[in-house]
Amino acid sequence: GLQRILVLTIVYGNDLWIVINDFINRLTKQKTATNYSLLIGSGYVLLHLITGVWVGRYSSRLPKRIERWRSDNQYIITANDAATIILPAISKKRKRLKKGLFIIWLLLIGLYVQSYFKIGTALLPSHVSLKILLRSLIIVLGWVFIIGPLLKQLLHRWLQQKKTSSQQEVQEVLQLLPATQQLIAQCWKQSSGNKGWKKINTWSKMLLVNALHPTASKQVVILTAPIQTGKTTSLINWSSTRNDVYGILTPVVQGKRIFMNAHTKEQFPMEAIEEETEIQTVGRFSFSHASFQKAIQIIRDATHKEGWLVIDEIGPLELRGEGFCAVLKEALTIRQQKILLVVREGLAEQVKTHFNIGEAEIINDAEILKKLPG
Repeated sequence: GLQRILVLTIVYGNDLWIVINDFINRLTKQKTATNYSLLIGSGYVLLHLITGVWVGRYSSRLPKRIERWRSDNQYIITANDAATIILPAISKKRKRLKKGLFIIWLLLIGLYVQSYFKIGTALLPSHVSLKILLRSLIIVLGWVFIIGPLLKQLLHRWLQQKKTSSQQEVQEVLQLLPATQQLIAQCWKQSSGNKGWKKINTWSKMLLVNALHPTASKQVVILTAPIQTGKTTSLINWSSTRNDVYGILTPVVQGKRIFMNAHTKEQFPMEAIEEETEIQTVGRFSFSHASFQKAIQIIRDATHKEGWLVIDEIGPLELRGEGFCAVLKEALTIRQQKILLVVREGLAEQVKTHFNIGEAEIINDAEILKKLPG
């Protein structure tokens, strides 16, 4: 509360409080002037104190309420309900608008300085309300064009300095942003059947339930075994006997590992060719960035289908934040069940920890795949 009063004083100046006092005193026609601005400020601070107490009490009861909401299926987002939300692109007119505002800002500064220091005949009227308005516009635009970019530069420099020591934490936060954005949009879309306050209430409950319990009731299976022991071959044989398997498989064909759409059986190369400039490297292998993007899109589309989502495989590339890392985190946020991950032997526990997979069934016998439910 006090911070906002300070911000109002900085933006509008002390003239704001003088104008408020004069306005109310004239409106009430009082003979003795009353400091109404002080009363308003005190009431504002008191309102924040009351709100803080109420929010504290509400927050203390929130965990039990979330558990109760979880028992109501209308607040659970499942694979059937989920859909990729395409967010609107930024308008191309934005740059032109920013240039126009910058020119207006410079003109306002010139006029304000000329009138304030009385350089020649004042071009702006000396009315206090206009003075407050111009001051606020200059300060707000000053934040947009100078203070904001400067703080952004300082923050960027600080993050670069911290990049080495906190690289993993920063990377994890950045990878969570797309999934969080999708979750917020999906909750809003799911609550579209309601209107007004009821829509906001349903959206907030749905967001809390799915954000705070993202891995609850998920059926995640991790298939792990040594390299070149037939994990992918077993998956191909298993998926060929059913029509509810989606995602990506990575068989070896003529000595080269390729991508395969688990549902359509479409194949495309994984390894980069000599002409490619955008590649991802693991050890002595160079993978095509374009092919990875195509595989990621197949996984993303499969995330919203009924049946099993297969990702072959999750390994060192994903543990360092590349490859299928981001799309797997999206899937774990959206899907509630039937996720099958192929993981190299010895990395299963690392994968569980890295991707915050609570309860996962780890199997090392491909024959168990036949017993997986439909």
